[in-house]
Amino acid sequence: MNIVKEEPVLISGVVAALLTLLAAFGVPLANDQRESILAFVAAALAVAGAVVARSQVTPVATVRGLRAASYDSGVEAGERAALLGKH
Repeated sequence: MNIVKEEPVLISGVVAALLTLLAAFGVPLANDQRESILAFVAAALAVAGAVVARSQVTPVATVRGLRAASYDSGVEAGERAALLGKH
């Protein structure tokens, strides 16, 4: 399970709850500081989510290269389908 990909709102909520808890125990945090921390966490989660999403896809150039190679090298139709992930 990848918590960054599946639960970014949960992480933001936990950070917000921790900031509230710190303030309740007397840690001096101005509203501007709290909002800045939450904005940073939201931005960091967006970047982390993009990195995770990017790692889960196949670049178009790779697919095009496989397709071109299968046609240029005399690969048979069944082998071509296997190369392209079609069964």
